[in-house]
Amino acid sequence: MRVYCGYGWPAVIENDACTPSGEPNPNLYYLTCPYLRRELAVLEDGGWIERVHRMALQQQALRKQLAAAQREHAALWRRKAGRDWPGPDERGPRIAAAGDDLAIKCLHAHFAWFLVNEDHEVGQVLLKAIGERWCRDDRCASLSL
Repeated sequence: MRVYCGYGWPAVIENDACTPSGEPNPNLYYLTCPYLRRELAVLEDGGWIERVHRMALQQQALRKQLAAAQREHAALWRRKAGRDWPGPDERGPRIAAAGDDLAIKCLHAHFAWFLVNEDHEVGQVLLKAIGERWCRDDRCASLSL
């Protein structure tokens, strides 16, 4: 699964569930868009990981959807890997290898999941904070594909 920006560049790439050496790779989707990576880094630096976590604890709908997304990521990882997650919780890795269904470990990983799964409410919260899904200037238009 790849997601492309308005300029035709990959914004999300899909990773293999395991590295070539067989080690688990808990990030099935990786955000590649420089604009989004920078915007989410600003949010992370501003304490948004904890802020979104608190929101999930306080808002039942967000909490339920986050837990469902974490379980969906784990199930997808197991299907892709063809084996169990080699950890104490055999369900599989949550988004960015978060410790539990309500943990937010990396905004970039959640936004990548959102770009692939538009119903991911954490991504919707982050999109509102960023304001724009894609950069509005022409920084990527001049690059050749």
